[in-house]
Amino acid sequence: MKKCPRCLKYDSDEIRFCRHCNTELFFEERFEIKSKPTFKQRAKQLKTDIPAVFLALRHKKTPLLAKIIAGVAVAYTLSPIDLIPDFIPLLGLLDDIIIVPALIVFVVKLTPPDVFAECRKEAEGLWAEGKPKKWYYAIPIMAVWGLLIFLIMKLIF
Repeated sequence: MKKCPRCLKYDSDEIRFCRHCNTELFFEERFEIKSKPTFKQRAKQLKTDIPAVFLALRHKKTPLLAKIIAGVAVAYTLSPIDLIPDFIPLLGLLDDIIIVPALIVFVVKLTPPDVFAECRKEAEGLWAEGKPKKWYYAIPIMAVWGLLIFLIMKLIF
């Protein structure tokens, strides 16, 4: 299918001129026009990228910097404490909407494409039987926050 540069409609590959506006259809052959993904498509991609980031964190071929940023992204997502508390209207949710996807984008950019494609493929079927029941991954995060609360209480009293 060729896309007409003038009327933006598609025609078959056999014809040379657009049936709608009579424009020559050689433009698509020389320059490939890629449309940007919509917000909805990016949100769907993010849904599979979040578990893929977790899998990339454990992958041997993932660079160290990508693993560190992936660890920060997973810890920030699972942590009950945010940079801006959620009870502040609009700003509390805005940091979750901006920070977590930005960290995921950094991990995707830093991870080799073949490694992340493998992690995405594995992440697609990750929750086929339901959500994972490995709650013990949260123990280190709870231990750090418990230690912080203990130290703050010790300073106050």
